[in-house]
Amino acid sequence: MARVFLGLGGNVGKVPEVFRQSLESLESQGYVRVIHTSSLWRSPSWGFVGPDFYNAVAEIETDAEPSELLKVLLQEEQQRGRVRGDHMGDRPVDLDILSWEGRQVDEPGLTIPHPALTGRDFVVLPLAEVDPNLRVQGATAASYRQRLSAAATCQKLNDTNDWRHW
Repeated sequence: MARVFLGLGGNVGKVPEVFRQSLESLESQGYVRVIHTSSLWRSPSWGFVGPDFYNAVAEIETDAEPSELLKVLLQEEQQRGRVRGDHMGDRPVDLDILSWEGRQVDEPGLTIPHPALTGRDFVVLPLAEVDPNLRVQGATAASYRQRLSAAATCQKLNDTNDWRHW
Protein backbone atom coordinates (compact mmCIF):
# COMPACT_ATOMS: atom_id res chain seq x y z
CA MET A 1 0.00 0.00 0.00
CA ALA A 2 1.29 3.44 -0.93
CA ARG A 3 0.96 6.40 1.41
CA VAL A 4 -0.56 9.33 -0.52
CA PHE A 5 -1.73 12.83 0.40
CA LEU A 6 -4.79 14.31 -1.30
CA GLY A 7 -5.81 17.96 -1.38
CA LEU A 8 -9.53 18.69 -1.19
CA GLY A 9 -11.00 22.03 -2.15
CA GLY A 10 -14.34 23.48 -3.12
CA ASN A 11 -16.38 26.66 -2.91
CA VAL A 12 -19.96 26.03 -4.06
CA GLY A 13 -22.70 24.06 -2.37
CA LYS A 14 -22.34 22.10 0.85
CA VAL A 15 -18.60 21.59 0.43
CA PRO A 16 -17.80 19.78 3.71
CA GLU A 17 -20.60 17.33 2.94
CA VAL A 18 -19.22 16.83 -0.59
CA PHE A 19 -15.75 16.18 0.87
CA ARG A 20 -17.24 13.56 3.21
CA GLN A 21 -19.25 11.93 0.41
CA SER A 22 -16.18 11.83 -1.85
CA LEU A 23 -13.97 10.16 0.76
CA GLU A 24 -16.74 7.67 1.64
CA SER A 25 -17.23 6.85 -2.03
CA LEU A 26 -13.50 6.33 -2.64
CA GLU A 27 -13.29 4.05 0.40
CA SER A 28 -16.41 2.07 -0.48
CA GLN A 29 -15.08 1.46 -4.01
CA GLY A 30 -11.93 0.03 -2.44
CA TYR A 31 -9.52 2.50 -4.04
CA VAL A 32 -8.35 4.12 -0.82
CA ARG A 33 -8.29 3.79 2.92
CA VAL A 34 -8.43 7.13 4.71
CA ILE A 35 -5.77 7.20 7.44
CA HIS A 36 -5.90 10.78 8.68
CA THR A 37 -7.37 14.12 7.67
CA SER A 38 -6.75 17.73 8.52
CA SER A 39 -9.26 20.08 9.99
CA LEU A 40 -11.34 22.17 7.61
CA TRP A 41 -9.78 25.43 6.48
CA ARG A 42 -11.27 28.41 4.63
CA SER A 43 -9.41 30.58 2.14
CA PRO A 44 -10.30 33.34 -0.29
CA SER A 45 -10.79 32.30 -3.91
CA TRP A 46 -7.46 32.23 -5.68
CA GLY A 47 -6.90 33.28 -9.29
CA PHE A 48 -10.47 34.54 -9.77
CA VAL A 49 -13.25 36.39 -7.93
CA GLY A 50 -15.63 33.99 -6.21
CA PRO A 51 -16.85 32.62 -2.88
CA ASP A 52 -14.31 31.49 -0.30
CA PHE A 53 -13.00 27.93 -0.55
CA TYR A 54 -13.05 25.15 1.97
CA ASN A 55 -9.81 23.16 2.01
CA ALA A 56 -8.53 20.00 3.66
CA VAL A 57 -5.87 17.33 3.24
CA ALA A 58 -6.39 13.58 3.54
CA GLU A 59 -3.67 11.02 4.10
CA ILE A 60 -4.70 7.81 2.40
CA GLU A 61 -3.34 4.40 1.53
CA THR A 62 -3.92 2.91 -1.91
CA ASP A 63 -2.86 -0.02 -4.07
CA ALA A 64 -3.73 1.94 -7.21
CA GLU A 65 -1.10 3.32 -9.53
CA PRO A 66 -0.93 7.14 -9.74
CA SER A 67 -2.61 7.39 -13.16
CA GLU A 68 -5.36 4.99 -12.04
CA LEU A 69 -6.01 6.99 -8.86
CA LEU A 70 -6.11 10.24 -10.86
CA LYS A 71 -8.74 8.74 -13.17
CA VAL A 72 -10.85 7.70 -10.17
CA LEU A 73 -10.50 11.16 -8.57
CA LEU A 74 -11.59 12.89 -11.77
CA GLN A 75 -14.62 10.58 -12.01
CA GLU A 76 -15.47 11.34 -8.39
CA GLU A 77 -15.25 15.09 -9.04
CA GLN A 78 -17.57 14.75 -12.02
CA GLN A 79 -20.02 12.63 -10.04
CA ARG A 80 -20.13 15.37 -7.38
CA GLY A 81 -20.93 18.08 -9.93
CA ARG A 82 -17.52 19.36 -10.99
CA VAL A 83 -17.53 20.64 -14.55
CA ARG A 84 -14.06 21.10 -15.97
CA GLY A 85 -13.52 24.18 -18.04
CA ASP A 86 -11.37 27.13 -17.23
CA HIS A 87 -8.42 26.30 -15.00
CA MET A 88 -9.67 28.65 -12.30
CA GLY A 89 -13.27 28.88 -11.25
CA ASP A 90 -16.00 27.86 -8.85
CA ARG A 91 -16.33 24.14 -8.07
CA PRO A 92 -18.09 21.88 -5.59
CA VAL A 93 -14.97 19.73 -5.21
CA ASP A 94 -11.40 19.52 -6.41
CA LEU A 95 -9.37 16.40 -5.58
CA ASP A 96 -5.62 16.69 -6.15
CA ILE A 97 -2.82 14.21 -5.58
CA LEU A 98 -0.31 16.26 -3.59
CA SER A 99 2.38 13.76 -2.68
CA TRP A 100 3.00 10.04 -3.16
CA GLU A 101 5.41 8.32 -0.80
CA GLY A 102 8.54 7.27 -2.64
CA ARG A 103 7.28 8.35 -6.07
CA GLN A 104 7.78 11.19 -8.45
CA VAL A 105 5.60 11.33 -11.54
CA ASP A 106 5.88 13.65 -14.52
CA GLU A 107 3.34 12.64 -17.16
CA PRO A 108 0.93 14.67 -19.26
CA GLY A 109 -1.86 15.71 -16.88
CA LEU A 110 -0.15 14.37 -13.75
CA THR A 111 2.80 15.71 -11.79
CA ILE A 112 3.65 14.35 -8.34
CA PRO A 113 4.49 16.04 -6.08
CA HIS A 114 1.94 18.65 -7.09
CA PRO A 115 3.97 21.49 -8.65
CA ALA A 116 2.17 24.28 -6.75
CA LEU A 117 1.97 22.49 -3.42
CA THR A 118 4.67 24.35 -1.50
CA GLY A 119 3.55 27.88 -2.35
CA ARG A 120 -0.11 27.70 -1.38
CA ASP A 121 -0.99 28.25 2.27
CA PHE A 122 -4.39 26.59 1.81
CA VAL A 123 -2.52 23.37 0.97
CA VAL A 124 0.58 23.68 3.18
CA LEU A 125 -1.22 24.52 6.43
CA PRO A 126 -3.59 21.51 6.37
CA LEU A 127 -0.80 19.27 5.04
CA ALA A 128 1.50 20.27 7.90
CA GLU A 129 -1.35 19.60 10.31
CA VAL A 130 -1.63 16.02 9.02
CA ASP A 131 2.10 15.29 8.83
CA PRO A 132 4.51 18.10 9.70
CA ASN A 133 7.49 15.83 8.99
CA LEU A 134 6.43 14.91 5.46
CA ARG A 135 9.28 15.76 3.10
CA VAL A 136 8.25 17.42 -0.14
CA GLN A 137 10.65 18.92 -2.65
CA GLY A 138 13.57 18.86 -0.21
CA ALA A 139 11.94 20.27 2.93
CA THR A 140 9.33 19.30 5.53
CA ALA A 141 5.72 20.41 5.48
CA ALA A 142 6.40 22.16 8.80
CA SER A 143 9.18 24.25 7.26
CA TYR A 144 6.89 25.32 4.41
CA ARG A 145 4.20 26.14 6.99
CA GLN A 146 6.67 28.33 8.86
CA ARG A 147 7.57 30.19 5.66
CA LEU A 148 3.93 30.79 4.69
CA SER A 149 2.30 31.37 8.08
CA ALA A 150 3.01 35.11 8.33
CA ALA A 151 1.31 35.83 5.01
CA ALA A 152 -1.38 33.13 5.28
CA THR A 153 -4.84 34.10 4.14
CA CYS A 154 -6.52 30.85 5.11
CA GLN A 155 -8.15 30.19 8.45
CA LYS A 156 -8.70 26.96 10.38
CA LEU A 157 -12.44 26.45 10.87
CA ASN A 158 -12.55 23.61 13.35
CA ASP A 159 -10.35 21.46 15.53
CA THR A 160 -11.55 18.11 14.32
CA ASN A 161 -9.53 16.06 11.90
CA ASP A 162 -12.20 13.37 11.66
CA TRP A 163 -13.70 13.86 8.21
CA ARG A 164 -16.82 11.99 9.26
CA HIS A 165 -17.65 15.02 11.46
CA TRP A 166 -16.91 17.85 9.06
